[in-house]
Amino acid sequence: MSTITCELESHSNLTHLQQIYTGFLMLHRAGSVRLRQRIVREDRATPGPQHLRDASACQLRVVVNGSIVLNYDTHDSWEIDDDRLAGADVYFKRSFAPQLLTSMGAAQRAKIRPLGLNYGVFPDGVDPFGLARSLRLERGRKRIEEAARSLALTDWLAFTARVSHMSAPPDPSTPAKVLFMTRAFDPHDRAGRSAEKVDERNAINEDRARLIRELRSELGGRFCGGFAHTPHAIQRYPDLLVADKSRGTKGGYIRQLRSFPICVATAGIHGSTGWKFAEYVAFSKAIVAEPMRDQATGDLATGRHYLEFNGADVCVNGVVRLMEDVALRRNMMTRNAAYYQRYLRPDRLVMNTLEAALAA
Repeated sequence: MSTITCELESHSNLTHLQQIYTGFLMLHRAGSVRLRQRIVREDRATPGPQHLRDASACQLRVVVNGSIVLNYDTHDSWEIDDDRLAGADVYFKRSFAPQLLTSMGAAQRAKIRPLGLNYGVFPDGVDPFGLARSLRLERGRKRIEEAARSLALTDWLAFTARVSHMSAPPDPSTPAKVLFMTRAFDPHDRAGRSAEKVDERNAINEDRARLIRELRSELGGRFCGGFAHTPHAIQRYPDLLVADKSRGTKGGYIRQLRSFPICVATAGIHGSTGWKFAEYVAFSKAIVAEPMRDQATGDLATGRHYLEFNGADVCVNGVVRLMEDVALRRNMMTRNAAYYQRYLRPDRLVMNTLEAALAA
């Protein structure tokens, strides 16, 4: 395939988009893509309910070979931005739930494709495109912090989730231990949140709390986990916090993740597949996960890449099965390592979208 020209029309520097930005930069460095970036200011709030007001900041428009318009939608919710869909030839949706889009016309639905698993990951080394976004789109202290990260000046001060830090091959020699470090959402941290969405956050928190209690009770020292030390978790779940506060930071979590072959994943807000699931795949883990509403890319399937659970008791049974069945655990880890290389590594994920768009 000849070099593809891509112009990013960037109006947001949100972490939700960094996987896509990183993938494009990796392809640009490899010579597979000739990348340009046009930074545009956009203050358009997505109309509708409170949970969609920040959805516009999770969108990226890309023009391929001067004529094909792609839209990348990395928002947690399943809803589609109708204006961006109308202006795109192909619309790649992170939380792709076709079963919820039946009210749309067939021509509209045909333009929407799954984007794949999403997580926050930054490129290695200096990122000139990220620097430009930081200087043009950020304000105050955040502008300085983001610019310094783009220049790779902050890594010695704090952990940065760069590509080289955010994956690992399977390690079959690791003792069979289980990890579930998670977050308790504050249901009242945003004004105007609907009662339905407040209830959703409370339900997620209670489900996660039940899991932590059950896993601690059944597995004892073979389990590590709990809620990160956020103000809401400290107030609501003081007995379920991770033992060491530093483990709740991103760097602490990644250090822990490396030494646990079995990991538990729960659904995120708005029913989305959470970032932790993608991180588990990138680190070649054996996974026990709640049923996924969203459609992923490639051959990701229950029984092969993860075991599915509904309820704490089923989760415990799943992790015990992976602990005891060495062949099942190692085969799952190997399949997830292969899936990362084919569908999740940032440059591969973006190239898959470009190849699909050009074929269409």
